[in-house]
Amino acid sequence: MALFTPTNQKRLTNVSVVRLKKGGHRYELACYPNKVRSWRDKLETNLDEVLQAHCVFANVSKGQFANRKEMYIDFRTEDERQIIKTILEHGELQLTEKERLVEQQALFKDVAKIVSERCVNPENNRAYTATMIEKMMKDCHISLKANKNAKQHALEVIKQLRASPGFKIAPSMMEVIITIQKDVYESVVKKILELCNEVIRQSELPDGLCELAAFVEPENYGSIETFLHNEIKGKYCIEIADSTKHTTRGLGKPNPISSVMIQKKPKDVEQEEKTKKKNENIETNVPNVEATSSKPDVSQTVVQESEKPSVSNEKKSGRKHKQKHKKGSKHDDDWSD
Repeated sequence: MALFTPTNQKRLTNVSVVRLKKGGHRYELACYPNKVRSWRDKLETNLDEVLQAHCVFANVSKGQFANRKEMYIDFRTEDERQIIKTILEHGELQLTEKERLVEQQALFKDVAKIVSERCVNPENNRAYTATMIEKMMKDCHISLKANKNAKQHALEVIKQLRASPGFKIAPSMMEVIITIQKDVYESVVKKILELCNEVIRQSELPDGLCELAAFVEPENYGSIETFLHNEIKGKYCIEIADSTKHTTRGLGKPNPISSVMIQKKPKDVEQEEKTKKKNENIETNVPNVEATSSKPDVSQTVVQESEKPSVSNEKKSGRKHKQKHKKGSKHDDDWSD
C-alpha cells in the first residue's frame, strides 16, 4: 500500500480537468489552467495551447485512456479532434483552488460595483462606493454562488442589505415618463401614484394625451408596466429618462455651462477649423500686388538722388577755395604775377 499511496507527492497541481459523462461512460481531458474559459469565449483558437495531451482519458489522475470503441459509439464519430472539441464545449470544468479564489474575488467585486451603481444612502441621498459595499457584504456575511451571474447576485444582495437593520441603504430612484390617452388617464392614475415615490410633473399635451413624470424604485417599475399592459393595452407609452438625470439627484444639478465647455469637438469640426487657420496663414504671408505696384521703386529714387548735386558738397568746395587764397599765403604771389 505504501507504494501506491505516497505522502510526499501532490499530483495534478498544474492541470485543469474537463469531464463529460455520455452513454454511461466518463471522458476526461487534461488542459492547462485558465485556458478552457478563454477557448470557450473564443479568445483562444489553437487546441495545442489548451490541451496538455491530445488524447481522451477515462481517468486523468490514474492515466487511463478511454476505450476507442465505446467513444466512437457514444459520440457517433471516429474523428478524435471533433470529440475533443465537444468535450471542451459541453464538459464540466474542474477548477483548481487558485482559479476558484480568483473567480470568486472577481465576482465579489462585480457584484459590489453593480450594487453601488443602483443604491444610495437614504439619509443624504448620496451614492455608495464599491469598497463601502464590499465592506457591507463582508459584515453581513454574504456568500456568492458560482452558478449565478453578477446581476442576479446584486439583486439578492440589495434585498439582504435592506433587510439587515445595521445598514442604511436604499435603491436609487429611476425617472420614468408615462404618456397615457386622456380618456383613460383618470381611471389609472391613482394606482400609478401609489407605486411612485415622488411625482415630478403632471401635464396635458395638446394631442389629447396626458404625461406623468415621477421617480420610481426599480422594483416597482415592472409592476407599473404590467398594470398598464393589463388595464389599457395599446393606450400608453412608458420610457425611462437618461441615467444622468436621476443619478445626480441629491448630488446637486450639474452646471450646464461647464458641461458644454467640457464637451469634445467632433473630428470633422476640428479638421475644418485647422483648414481655415491654414488658409488664413497663407493669405497673410502672400504679398499684396497692388500695394507693391503703388510704391515707387527704391533703386530709381537712389539713382535720381545721386545725380542731383549736393548742396553740402558745393559749400565744402567753396570753403576750401577760400582757405587756399587767404592773404599772406604762398599762393598770393602767383596771383600777383
